[in-house]
Amino acid sequence: VQFVTSTSDDGRKKLGTVVPILVDFTENIFVKGTPTLTLEMAGNTDAVVNYTSGSGNDTLVFNYTVAAGNLSADLDYVATTSLVVDTSMLDIAGNALVTALATPGEANSLSANKAIIIDGVVPSIDSVSTTTVDGYYNEGDSLDIVVFSSEALVVTGTPKITLETGESDASVTFKSNLNSQQLLYG
Repeated sequence: VQFVTSTSDDGRKKLGTVVPILVDFTENIFVKGTPTLTLEMAGNTDAVVNYTSGSGNDTLVFNYTVAAGNLSADLDYVATTSLVVDTSMLDIAGNALVTALATPGEANSLSANKAIIIDGVVPSIDSVSTTTVDGYYNEGDSLDIVVFSSEALVVTGTPKITLETGESDASVTFKSNLNSQQLLYG
């Protein structure tokens, strides 16, 4: 193995994004079976990616799809032994393949060649509250609603919240971010 890289652009990848991982060899490789590549994820569960294509060439492709809960600050494989061959991978003469990868984070590794951030965690609303004192309010009174999210959010457009107020519902419009995880409506 010469190096590991990706054709994906650097940057953040969200849930469902396909990230092609390319393993480049010193010569053409012929694949029998389904090799796997294990990618390092934050937490206890790493991502095992099956070989996708490339047999007969010097580059094999492993298409990784960002799954729910996957997180990585800089995508890389787990270890120098992360490329696993279940049957055989041979060169044209029938020589077996040396599957050792570069040490993660060092030259020729995936994270050394690319800066891919994995974010497979979908944000949720933790709670909704108000900064307004409890009590009775009349038509025209101002009321501020605060939405607390599980992670930092970037707001585009003009989101609204509909409040149950009896006979006719009231709608409040996004005003600003109090901080990256608290959105103010009013």
